[in-house]
Amino acid sequence: MIKPKTALITGASSGIGLEFAKIFASKGVNLIITARNKVALEELATDISNSYKISVNIIIADLAEEDGAEKLFVAVEKLGIKIDFLINNAGFGNFGNFSTNLLLKEKELLNVNINSLTTLTKLFIPHLTETKGNILNVASIVAYFPGPNFATYHASKAYVLSFSLGLRADLRKNGINVTVLCPGSTATKFFTNSKINVDIGSMSARSVAQAGYYGLLKKKAIVVPGITNKLFATIINIIPKELALLLIGIFYSSIKLI
Repeated sequence: MIKPKTALITGASSGIGLEFAKIFASKGVNLIITARNKVALEELATDISNSYKISVNIIIADLAEEDGAEKLFVAVEKLGIKIDFLINNAGFGNFGNFSTNLLLKEKELLNVNINSLTTLTKLFIPHLTETKGNILNVASIVAYFPGPNFATYHASKAYVLSFSLGLRADLRKNGINVTVLCPGSTATKFFTNSKINVDIGSMSARSVAQAGYYGLLKKKAIVVPGITNKLFATIINIIPKELALLLIGIFYSSIKLI
């Protein structure tokens, strides 16, 4: 009998993470879903359990805490489940001038976007080596350029992109595939949670998650969903950094706060 696979998905309570959970469930993959929002996770687990014959485990975790990733790892270990897919999806932005933003908020951003992602990856390597598994790290199209008024967020996603590509080479000998997803504007709560009001074309969270899922199965190094985003990523890498900085600065300066 073939052992069912298991996916651990962080930030699964909404947006892209929620859609990842539904996609993996539809493919018969058992789930461990985690986020801070217990109610949202329970609703998602009920919805998935009613629709698919898989097991769903919920772990409430706050990856903004210094030891949040370690606590999550211990909780998974207690379940006695070896994971086949690590989906590092959790992340958030903190819009505003770095000099006036709250230091605590910036540190929480770095904990979620960089430190927890790195720690979870490190801790689950033995699992994934045993299962010959896959890692999907969610970066962003902003990983390709700096962001005035969004400096820490852009920098954190640049780390995720660079880290993932280096990790891909490092873990090849372990039989582990690493893919990094770089979505553009996506119809999620991201902008609201970042306290900004912006009206630009967005892909659906479902479309982004599907692109990430199939890119992972194809063992792609980088997945940039959408033709417009692919074109933008190409152009932004060609033009001088100072010009990119100027253009992005003009765009962000026009954004209104909520």
